[in-house]
Amino acid sequence: MINAAGSLLTLAVEQGRTNLAAERRTRSAVLELLLAGAADQARAVLGRLGGRLPQAPLLVLATDADALDTLETHAFSALIEATDTGAGPHTRRRTAKAMAVALMPEHAADMVALEVDGPVGVSLRSGHDPAALRGALDQARRALDAARSRQTAGTGKPEAARRGGARRIGRGRVVRFGELAGQGLLGLLDPSAAQAFSAALLAPLTEYGSRGDLVESLRAYLDCNGHWDAAAQRLGVHRHTLRYRMKRVAELLDRDLDDPGVRAELWLALQAAAAPR
Repeated sequence: MINAAGSLLTLAVEQGRTNLAAERRTRSAVLELLLAGAADQARAVLGRLGGRLPQAPLLVLATDADALDTLETHAFSALIEATDTGAGPHTRRRTAKAMAVALMPEHAADMVALEVDGPVGVSLRSGHDPAALRGALDQARRALDAARSRQTAGTGKPEAARRGGARRIGRGRVVRFGELAGQGLLGLLDPSAAQAFSAALLAPLTEYGSRGDLVESLRAYLDCNGHWDAAAQRLGVHRHTLRYRMKRVAELLDRDLDDPGVRAELWLALQAAAAPR
């Protein structure tokens, strides 16, 4: 009798796992229908599972794949493979890992994030329109990548989290895409990669004897949009002194400082160098 009961229990567990896997595949298909613009079909399929889509505006919450079981107890959720960000066959971007995503009302996002044990990325507001939803998925992915990077970098202190646009909610780390956008381009880059880029680009200046004034002169020059008088006044030097320094900077870097692309790269390098580590 005990053996029979054990066998029945094992069968029930296996059937439950099979049903759960099938349900997850169905939800992934529903997400694909939404991204294809077939919202009515998506709702019909999801309705057969007893589920429904959140009303717009909604947020997309993204986290690691192994947290899917946490998300699906609160909202419509699905697993997105590493190369599938919903951006279409010609614009797909490979992420470091697969991710679990959930579509939910804005008021529920913090509550759900509270339950996730790991990094979390949250998009801006979105609707069910395919283009808007694809954008929200990409925003959530970018925010998740930032949360993963900051967690790996060990920025666990509350003050470091606030500076970096990340904050702890419950057991996980939440990064909102809006916070990244508020930091400009630097906020969208991996911190360690940005700092490595900065160190390599600025090395000719930082290694030039003890002339740290070259870096600060470059910073002032760029901050003042190349206006000699304003930059010289900020540094407290004569403009001819600044011109000499910038000529030396151009020679050491072997770059044309009048090139907008060069200026953008150097500005980014200086910003990364000044960012908290």
